[in-house]
Amino acid sequence: DDKPQILQWLSPLEHQKRHQQICDNRHDGVGEWIFGRDEYLKWRTEEDGSHPMIFCEGDPGVGKTHLR
Repeated sequence: DDKPQILQWLSPLEHQKRHQQICDNRHDGVGEWIFGRDEYLKWRTEEDGSHPMIFCEGDPGVGKTHLR
């Protein structure tokens, strides 16, 4: 399987390791505000499931990765 080599070539960063570090350092309650947003509630209650993902945009370093 060439996937690990291709990913390493595209970006030498250890994404899985970094993701685990971020998960380990999350604080309870961070980002819970998003669950009350109209955009989230509308997406979450879609009956047909046609949008399985929600896009959270923001400037680099504002904390998107820390949302649970």
